[in-house]
Amino acid sequence: MNGGLTTQSTTTAQSNTTALDVGALISYLSVVAVLVVGWQLKEFRYLTAENGFGYFLGILGGSMMLALLLYPLRKRWRLMRRWGGIPLWFRLHMWLGVIGPVAILFHSNFGLGSTNSTVALVSMLLVAGSGLVGRYFYGRIHQGLYGRSIGLKDLQAVADAKRLGLRALANASPGLSQKLDEFQTAAQRKPRGLIALLFHVRAISARGRRLKKLSIRLARNVVEQGARSPQLLREVRSDIDEYVGAHRRVAIFQIYEKLFGLWHVFHLPLFIMLVVTGVVHVFAVHMY
Repeated sequence: MNGGLTTQSTTTAQSNTTALDVGALISYLSVVAVLVVGWQLKEFRYLTAENGFGYFLGILGGSMMLALLLYPLRKRWRLMRRWGGIPLWFRLHMWLGVIGPVAILFHSNFGLGSTNSTVALVSMLLVAGSGLVGRYFYGRIHQGLYGRSIGLKDLQAVADAKRLGLRALANASPGLSQKLDEFQTAAQRKPRGLIALLFHVRAISARGRRLKKLSIRLARNVVEQGARSPQLLREVRSDIDEYVGAHRRVAIFQIYEKLFGLWHVFHLPLFIMLVVTGVVHVFAVHMY
């Protein structure tokens, strides 16, 4: 019963994640469409960085990029813990990281200017690109874009639930029971390095194919002996695929966790570089 509930909740979470991914894709495509229109109209120079609405977009975009600091402050500064929930702040952080660069691109009229403005623009684009990569990694280890962390225990529970479907066949075939134990022991290893994790996923797939062949062969023998109906073959194929797949998802989850951790290491220096170059740019523009 618990295994069924766990599987159902995980399936529902995956469906919600897919819906959110579709919504995010539509939003990003809309932003791309706006950028394409701006690129096509840049030759008409409707906006200039020095004055008017173009100048305002520069202030607005720069302020939005600086406001990105509010999200990490909300997570770490005790004074801000009552200022709304983390999902709300993360949503705001994501949209500031998209709309801010768009405003600055229109501010610059999609062109390069002086050396300091070029460095600031490139820094902003690097941070924006890094943010999109981080959003992808985040989505792989959370239930939806703004959801809670999926957690290894949840994924492992799904794998354990799928093994229950093979229990009857395993009880009748001690050899299969042993292979299932060997597979589970190997699949639950926790390699430390990223490269080791990639090879671990490959090894799970290879072991899973061998386990599937053995399970189907044993199930076919049981059916031929008249002990079970032919439906057993379909059930075994489905159960073994889901069982191996659940263990692969556990390993892949660990890969994305590690990638997300590495992303944090690289993203922070990029953001610091953006703040420094942005301040230098604003100072240079207004002083000279």
